[in-house]
Formats: sequence, C-alpha cells, structure tokens
Amino acid sequence: MTIRLSLESEGRVHGRRFSGVEGLQKALLSKDVLLAEAYIEALLSMANGRQSGVADKTIVQDIIKRANTADLPALSILVAVLRSDAFRTH
Repeated sequence: MTIRLSLESEGRVHGRRFSGVEGLQKALLSKDVLLAEAYIEALLSMANGRQSGVADKTIVQDIIKRANTADLPALSILVAVLRSDAFRTH
C-alpha cells in the first residue's frame, strides 16, 4: 500500500511569495536578508520546538554572515543551524 502525502510547495515570508524548492533557492541565493532571517528563524524554531526570540538574533546574524561567504548558502544555513548553540543546548 502506497501512501501519498501532499507537500506544501508555496509560501510567503515577510510578504514575499515563493513557489517550490527552486523559488526558495532563488530567494535565498538572491541574499534577501529578510527572507534569510525568516528561513533561519523557522529552522531554529523547528529544531528547538519553540519560537525564535530576541536571544536568537545574534545566532541568526552569525549564520547569515557564514552563508554569504559560502558556495552553497542554503546548505551552509542548514549546517550552521545544526551546529548552533541554540540547537545543541536545547
């Protein structure tokens, strides 16, 4: 028996719409800081099981700096979230 689940592939972050993985990748590669912040905060929230707060802003900014110098920014964001103190100490 095969179970098929639908995947939400469209979204809006800070009023900006994107569609699919390619749309998200394009938005992240454009280095739109607001979108990158929202993406990182969402990852941190999912990883920690809580909303990102003021204390996480420094972590978010550090991850953005690392991603801006990386060849694969989306991958570097994910790795940085997993290595962050916010994730490791949760």
